[in-house]
Amino acid sequence: MNLCFYTSSSKKYSYAETIFSGNTNTNTNTNINLIHKSFDFKELQTEDPQENLLFKLNQIPHVPSSCVFIEDSTFHIDALNGFPSLYTKYILSSLGVQGIINLLAGKDNRKCYFINHLALRTENNKVVFFSGLTRGLSISHSLLEHSNETGWSDLWQILKVTDDGSFYCQLTEEHRNLFNQQNSNTDAYQLLRDHLTEIAL
Repeated sequence: MNLCFYTSSSKKYSYAETIFSGNTNTNTNTNINLIHKSFDFKELQTEDPQENLLFKLNQIPHVPSSCVFIEDSTFHIDALNGFPSLYTKYILSSLGVQGIINLLAGKDNRKCYFINHLALRTENNKVVFFSGLTRGLSISHSLLEHSNETGWSDLWQILKVTDDGSFYCQLTEEHRNLFNQQNSNTDAYQLLRDHLTEIAL
């Protein structure tokens, strides 16, 4: 099957490639051909992630014999009552990561988490939602001086693993898998892959 990922982020697409190329389930005949479709969406001002995903899905033209999916990540800071959530992109463009650090000046609780939301539209126009949660992170007191390019956004310059203080983007794949297991984290991309494998489209 053809699976089109509509996103303007090449890094998110590269990550999705690693997830779907790792599908080694030989018990089904699922053959997923992941296709990147670069797309800049109009944004909806809402606090409902599913409403926002549906708004974006409606901007995508129907592609015959293909399933399409989109992704939206929300970033939440405990000390700010879950802010900025869906407004992360705006906060990054206006305040930047240093501005986020400044918002937490004097606060002891620096814990934060991500939720990545996916919406799949099947060939028969059925929409299925998936959500993954990443906990166990905290916001650093200063920027990572020599950031690599593995992160999806500037936020990766200020995210630390709460337990040991290392920057999240510096974890090896092995350590990241262990970190996710220890924090019972889930990944919406993997949930989507498993769903498509299960129903054997």
